[in-house]
Order: sequence, then C-alpha cells, then structure tokens
Amino acid sequence: MGDRASAPDIERLAAVIVELRRTMRRAGARVGRGDETGAISSRDAARAPLTTAEPGRQRALSGSEQEVLRFVASRPGVGTSGIAAALRLRANTVSGVCSRLVRAGHLERRTDPDDSRAAQFYPTEATLHRRAEKAGRRAGYLAPALDRLPESDRTAIATALPALERLVAELDALAARDR
Repeated sequence: MGDRASAPDIERLAAVIVELRRTMRRAGARVGRGDETGAISSRDAARAPLTTAEPGRQRALSGSEQEVLRFVASRPGVGTSGIAAALRLRANTVSGVCSRLVRAGHLERRTDPDDSRAAQFYPTEATLHRRAEKAGRRAGYLAPALDRLPESDRTAIATALPALERLVAELDALAARDR
C-alpha cells in the first residue's frame, strides 16, 4: 500500500474484511447451527417475542451482549468498570448487559472479595464449552482452506496478522475519539 493508502487499496481491504466476516458467518451456520451462545438465529428471534423462548433455546444476543461475553470470557473476574473502560461503553450500559447475561445463564456474578459492593463476572461452564465448540468449528473450517493455499500465502497471512491487529486498535482509538 506504500506510504499512504490509496482509495482502491482502502476499498479492497474493506471488501476483503467484509467478505471474510460474511464467509465465516455463513460457514458457522453450515458447520454448526447457532452462535457462541447456542442462541436461535436472528431471523427466528425477530419473529418470536424476546420474553418467551422454547426450552433450551434463547433469543439471539445483541452485539453489545456478545462483545461483553467475549471480553469476560477472556478476562474472568473483571468488574463492570473494567469492562466499561476496555470496551468504551457506559458503566450503566455494561451493568444492564451483565445482568441480562447473568439471567440468561451466560455469566456468573460473584462478590468482589476486596469490595463487597462490587461484582466480578465469570463465564459459566456452559458458555466456555460453547465458545470452545465454536472455536473448534471455526478452526475446522478455516484450517483446510489455509492448507490449500501456497506456503507463501500462508506466510503472508501470518505476517500480516500483527499489522491487522494494530489496525483494529487504531480503528478502536478513532471510534473512541468520535464518541
């Protein structure tokens, strides 16, 4: 891309990101129904009232619920303020999201041993199990495709990962400034 990204390069990168996400989402639906929570599809959830669900099935999680769940699963024992700061969400929003995730059985709320007024959140065993299954399905889908690529492409992808992670951090920083 050179010193300064050109419009075609920017559009190409955006298109590749969108297509990767779309393809992985479709693959998840083919490889194993449901998302990391075992939730029903968004289409089915939109048709059904959120207050009722068939036994064993839950409404699909919102984007903020999924984001908080992923964060807590990667940092068990985090509190509301830690989640809010890391995800750049309001503390009262995080509190509501965590309460819904606790009621739905995705998170456990425990009292902070250092501050009895504060809560710490942990993913439930069922949530950890579903996340591991999803990661396995994703790897099972992605690995054969990567294996079919030439070694030079696999190396280029592996080499690009740190730069892509830095790009995500820069985009997050820009989004935080715009809020």
